[in-house]
Amino acid sequence: MATPISANLLLSLKPAKLFSNHVPNTPITSIDFDHTGQFLLTAGVDESIHLYDVAKGRHVKPIYSKKYGCHLAKLTSKENTCVFASTKENDTIRYLSLHDNSFIRYFKGHTALVTDLAMADLNHMFVSAAYDYSVRLWDTRSANCQATLVTDDIPFSIALDPSNTVVAIYNSSSNVLSLHAVAHITERPFATVVCDFAKPPIASHRERIPRHRQLGGLSGLPVHLWWQWRRFCTGMGLETFVDSRTAGSIASSQKDRK
Repeated sequence: MATPISANLLLSLKPAKLFSNHVPNTPITSIDFDHTGQFLLTAGVDESIHLYDVAKGRHVKPIYSKKYGCHLAKLTSKENTCVFASTKENDTIRYLSLHDNSFIRYFKGHTALVTDLAMADLNHMFVSAAYDYSVRLWDTRSANCQATLVTDDIPFSIALDPSNTVVAIYNSSSNVLSLHAVAHITERPFATVVCDFAKPPIASHRERIPRHRQLGGLSGLPVHLWWQWRRFCTGMGLETFVDSRTAGSIASSQKDRK
């Protein structure tokens, strides 16, 4: 039986083990559980992916992607596989076997950095969004894009509902959340919501910016924009910097059973 999430439950949690497998002082840019909750996958600025067995509290293995970079690593519904977005060379999404570190398939189509990936728990489908003003529907069994939605604004975040029939798309510039039927993703949304939360203010000093936004040498730059800046610097032969105060570690928690 599932335990309801409450404020008291969250306050009773405490760190049980600290994992520090990413290069010290480099940000972790994505973290994802599989649908069973047993395995956890992280990706970082250090161009590595790490797999953890949460149930056993152990680090399973590292995967390095120095040639293509890595971002938004997501575990798929198929055991021991993941997809991740490239940050170097091109904007291809790569389907990787975690068993032998071999690429199973490449998903080509985006012409700018991928901003988000959303995996379906019930089938082989996943959705991607990118700075090329598009949202794409994929099936891990085929390299061909299943459908493409061209958006008016940059789709910054996406999510699939538990039934995998609705995709939510958030456009940060317009502050609008749109809901689309997956089966008709290229059509107009069946509902839109104007989000009433305020956009983050522009800080004049680095210290005023939340630490999780202090990436690279540009104050307050979001992770996805930071990747664009990093790619530009790499192409120009320039050195990029990472905030030394951002720890590249994750902690697992368990309920306090006092």
